[in-house]
Amino acid sequence: MSIKRKVYKAGTKKRLPDDRPDLSVKVYLGSGHMANQIENHINIDIQPYEGCICWDFTKGLPFIKNNTVDRVLGRISFEFMPRKKVTPVLKEILRVLKPGGHFELLAQDLEAHCWHLLNGRFKDDHEYMLRKLYGRQLYVNDVPVPGTFRMTFFSYQIMAMLLGNIGFVRIQKTKQTKHQTRMLVVAHKPRKFSEEIRFLTTEGLPRGIIDGTRKPRYHK
Repeated sequence: MSIKRKVYKAGTKKRLPDDRPDLSVKVYLGSGHMANQIENHINIDIQPYEGCICWDFTKGLPFIKNNTVDRVLGRISFEFMPRKKVTPVLKEILRVLKPGGHFELLAQDLEAHCWHLLNGRFKDDHEYMLRKLYGRQLYVNDVPVPGTFRMTFFSYQIMAMLLGNIGFVRIQKTKQTKHQTRMLVVAHKPRKFSEEIRFLTTEGLPRGIIDGTRKPRYHK
């Protein structure tokens, strides 16, 4: 059963300013409504928000050519796709990026959420934690609304391994986020075929993975 959805109007709100005017072609996956979209980006969302391309990017990006994009953003969107589709989407991102182009993922940090829960930050308000883990879970006529159910969660260890396995290099977890329970991971497409996988930061990675004595695993 398909859900008939109207286009969500943005009113007088404008897009966020372009923070990377030095880059020519930029894609924003899971952009949301107009106030969260970014100027000079190809804004894509599964919901029919005004000002963006309404498209389920777990089905690929067939309208974008190989090696044409400088930057791909994914902000609080990868948690809403089935786990088995994460790797195919990352491969699609790698395909459209130019050599040397980069992918930025802003996501809920599983380790940070667990730490805050264990140390009493959420106190008695575990509903907040449940919403972050499982989404808002909205329905229309008893039919689930796409993009409101969280289906997976990431730690830096998991995401770095997924990115490295498909060919991303220079993978880094940065601290450029004001939310203590989110992480920003940046990964690059190799400039040359021979460029090796290198982790610029090792926070969250077990010692055995860092020194090569332990092979990372991801349970599908």
